[in-house]
Amino acid sequence: MQKTKLYMPLSLAAAGLIFTLSPASGEASEQETEVTIIHTNDIHSSIEDFGKLAAFLEEKRSESDHVVFLDGGDIFSGDPIVDIPQGAPMVDLLNNVGLDAWLLEIMSLIMDKKPLL
Repeated sequence: MQKTKLYMPLSLAAAGLIFTLSPASGEASEQETEVTIIHTNDIHSSIEDFGKLAAFLEEKRSESDHVVFLDGGDIFSGDPIVDIPQGAPMVDLLNNVGLDAWLLEIMSLIMDKKPLL
């Protein structure tokens, strides 16, 4: 029950942010800026589709100057190519495709990824 109490305010805050960012009419006025948010989560060292991700991000960024790429965490663990060198290949890939922000989750600290921070 404690987890529900902890996560409920965070979920409500995130929902409030989404509704705050959404235009009421569906069309942006001259004073509003449309922002495209691209999000990944729980990648778990999956590196095989980064070429597709890079191409998608490049396409979206060529269409607008207001594109934000975020990751919700859990980027490590799942592939020895990433895990053995302390996760550095995943960090390099995300930096190369232009990750704007990443949520540091507890597993990154537990798995001793502190050298990458």
